[in-house]
Amino acid sequence: CKSGDDCIDIVEKCDKKFDCQDESDENDCAPVRGDCSFEKDTCDWSQNDDDDFDYKRLDTAEAGEGPPSGHTISRAGSNYYLMSDAQAQEQGAAARISSPTFPESAGACY
Repeated sequence: CKSGDDCIDIVEKCDKKFDCQDESDENDCAPVRGDCSFEKDTCDWSQNDDDDFDYKRLDTAEAGEGPPSGHTISRAGSNYYLMSDAQAQEQGAAARISSPTFPESAGACY
């Protein structure tokens, strides 16, 4: 860790969990195609045209609902997610999104 107070295993660097007290283990991480926190936009994920309704990008602070934290590094006041309003749809209706094409695995799984 940059502060010198902690020492972590290399596999804990850029794993989307703060392992260092100074949070430096999540700085300067290379982007991974398809990995999206939805904090800025929907990245390269796209709505499908062959479904019945769409997902919406929401912010917990705006919506007043949703998960308390996401699958990415959770910061106060910043918790974006995708949600579909299935209650307003007919039974059997589907909402679909598609991810970008992921690169061939290099042996790292998350």
